[in-house]
Amino acid sequence: MNTLSKTSITNENTKVKNIEVKKKKIIPKVANDDPNYIAILHLLNIILTNIGRESITEITQFVNIDREDINKISLETIKDDTIFLFFIKNRTNTKSVILNTLRNMIKNIGYDFSYIQKEVYEEINGKKYRKTHTFYSIK
Repeated sequence: MNTLSKTSITNENTKVKNIEVKKKKIIPKVANDDPNYIAILHLLNIILTNIGRESITEITQFVNIDREDINKISLETIKDDTIFLFFIKNRTNTKSVILNTLRNMIKNIGYDFSYIQKEVYEEINGKKYRKTHTFYSIK
């Protein structure tokens, strides 16, 4: 039988001491007219138009967007927009800087930037290959 206390977890065979449980800080969702919400919506629309998708009016409409599509966007596309200079001004054009910036911005306004992984089968030169794709959504 397992017992749980503030300082230890005891099992029949093992004893582990000094377990710290970190509580997740809950950030309330901001309103649609909040400046941060509007800035993120603007960034999402830049991403969507660059990958050939329609613009959105709410950030929760950002659903099942492939990680590779997000990473295809160059920083130069976004650096021209003064809203995002604060977030990415001294960054190099690494693959995930836009994704990491977006993830942190969304977390700070109380929304969840979640992902799912799906296996996609692609045929290259007559051979089938399995590749894992990551799809992002905002909830």
